[in-house]
Amino acid sequence: MLMKLCPRCGVEIEYGAKRCDDCTIKVDAERKYDASNKTDEQVDKDREQWRQYKTKRKDDELDYRSQQFYISKAWSLTRKRVLGDYEYECIWSKYVDDETLESNTVHHIEEIKESWELRFDKDNLFPCNKKKHSIIHYLYLKDKIGTQRLLIELLDRWKKENEE
Repeated sequence: MLMKLCPRCGVEIEYGAKRCDDCTIKVDAERKYDASNKTDEQVDKDREQWRQYKTKRKDDELDYRSQQFYISKAWSLTRKRVLGDYEYECIWSKYVDDETLESNTVHHIEEIKESWELRFDKDNLFPCNKKKHSIIHYLYLKDKIGTQRLLIELLDRWKKENEE
């Protein structure tokens, strides 16, 4: 049976499960707690903010095209292929943090808003863990070109070590 690690606690779980039973119970409880502590006014305010956010993004043509891309079947298949090609290994965690984490996200080294033509280019796709993906975007704010170079170097290193 194929196994993976729970992204929340690291316990080994069956592939296809989102998280272990304990974490599922905790997440469900947290969600219920968050929802139950909001007043009707807060819920209405959240909904209105979400509507405004979605409308604003729809009005921005480039943003809208990106949104449509990320929900497309072509992207879903490409994402799964890239994760599989890199054996669901978070490249950032392996080489930068010296730890083993499962990748569950694929990052575009050159963002699709800037290089639309590279959106399916395997050399532009970097498998990583969701938390590491946030770190990468934070580093883009500080030194985008340097971070992009680092990501390319890490991919090349992984490919050299895993040549067949």
